[in-house]
Amino acid sequence: RTVVNATHGNLSATRTGDNTVISLPAENGTVAYTAGRTGKRFSAPVFVEGSYELVLPPSTRIGVPLLSQASPGGYSTDVTDDRMTVRWPDLSDGTLTVRYYLQRDLLLFGGLAVIVIVAGGGGTVYYLYQIRTLEERRKAMGDDIEYEDDIGDDGPPPGMR
Repeated sequence: RTVVNATHGNLSATRTGDNTVISLPAENGTVAYTAGRTGKRFSAPVFVEGSYELVLPPSTRIGVPLLSQASPGGYSTDVTDDRMTVRWPDLSDGTLTVRYYLQRDLLLFGGLAVIVIVAGGGGTVYYLYQIRTLEERRKAMGDDIEYEDDIGDDGPPPGMR
């Protein structure tokens, strides 16, 4: 494996407008480049048929469906030195798109979910406690009529049956 940079004699890069054309010294070579991203999302076209690797920034991951997404499917991942690498074995066209999350985001969302569940559970328990207290007060006042036992009940009024 030979690694060359942009100053190598057999490598040429020509920039025309927004495009850069890279001419490789060998037909079966490998090209690596750094590209910008938007937030926690990266997208790049599939230039040539073959395998593709995308190395994510440190402490970032994909894998949790609500927080991340990678397309096209059929990829594999591994983590080395706190950097996740996403590999597609054989692509011929389309666009690589990866939305990733910071590992701390998972802790933040998990903590938020726990807080919401605990608050919801506490609210439900308090609501049930209030209902039981009101039922007890109503019984103590002698106002505990059970409508199912009402003998004179003929059901709902006409038109609502």
